[in-house]
Amino acid sequence: MFKKFSFTLNGCFLYITTGYCSVTPGPPLEISLNTSRMELVFEWKKNKCSENNIPDSPARAFRSKDGRVFLYATHYDNVALVGNDLNNVTPSCKHKLSASMDKNPENFDARTWLQTFYTEDGNTIYSLGSSDYHGTWFKNCSRPIIENFDCWWSAIVLSVSKDGGDTFSIKSPPHHIVARAPHKFTHNPGRPAGFFTTSNIVRDGKFYYTLIYTYGYKEQKQGNCLIRTDDLSDPSSWRIWDGAGFNRQFVNPEHPNTKTPENHTCTTIDGIKNKVRSLLWHKPTQQYIAIYEIYQTSDNEGSLPDIQFEYIRSRDLLHWSTPEVLYRIKTPKNCEKMVTTGAYPSILNPDSDDRNFGTIDNHGFLYFTRFNSASNCKASFDRDLVRIPLKIKMH
Repeated sequence: MFKKFSFTLNGCFLYITTGYCSVTPGPPLEISLNTSRMELVFEWKKNKCSENNIPDSPARAFRSKDGRVFLYATHYDNVALVGNDLNNVTPSCKHKLSASMDKNPENFDARTWLQTFYTEDGNTIYSLGSSDYHGTWFKNCSRPIIENFDCWWSAIVLSVSKDGGDTFSIKSPPHHIVARAPHKFTHNPGRPAGFFTTSNIVRDGKFYYTLIYTYGYKEQKQGNCLIRTDDLSDPSSWRIWDGAGFNRQFVNPEHPNTKTPENHTCTTIDGIKNKVRSLLWHKPTQQYIAIYEIYQTSDNEGSLPDIQFEYIRSRDLLHWSTPEVLYRIKTPKNCEKMVTTGAYPSILNPDSDDRNFGTIDNHGFLYFTRFNSASNCKASFDRDLVRIPLKIKMH
């Protein structure tokens, strides 16, 4: 017997039986790239405001009340590229948001990457960010073997601009926290703990949705969590998909330890292999397109994996199509270890009529970060934001 729940996505009621919805992914489409026309959007050696000004997040954009376009693809200093349109943006070095390097791990105000933006009027802009706490930054790690994985906790936090995007501020920590693990900080949790990245925010009816990623910790499984709110101004208003509805709430950040941590976990979404870097609405076929990157070993046995960008489709954010390859970046053959050659893929349409660039028709650009030092098999800050024209063909 089917049971109907009281929520819709894109006007479609979801009927669920044995935990699965009757909605299927949307009609097939093919995304092709014109790789011969790759463009530089931000060249680190020439355009940087400081050594630390690197493209370290997916490209996201919004239009301000005065018509300016803000493009963020940023590190934790959060310097925007600003211009009159998405095709002509340059770094605005005087405007940036940096967290306070608060040493209290429960406040999540050490370093924050602004990762997604949403505005209705171009004046008030809401931003969800990934706020990291590394114990190694504060000598608060018992055995720092690998800095990127030991004593690493993260939360999704809310920042707000009331002046069209020129400045952002937060509520007094920890009241700015949207999503965090229902446990207090401990040394060496075994893997990064908490919630780490967020997709674009998309609106359907009175609700706003986003996908956030967790590596999994204790009761929480690894994967993408779908969450929603009807009030972007309230960090505590977000609710969690639990497999049947949006029935769970994140733990109170003032009292993160709880006797029932399982009541503050999500049911991860099947069919998404990695962190969703871009989520947008394809208007001609009335479906969502999501983009992520994975490591993919080539056909040559024993070779190092390449970086592969893939896209998937959905009508309801819950049920996704089979992944299709969008772009692949080869790992240099001379490297003995895996090196990052590209990351943070997103799709943006400069001609979108949406203030948040959350829609696309059949033309746009694939944006991503290109790591220039990969040919030397070394990691460095030398990386650029580039874009490639794309076309979407409907079958």
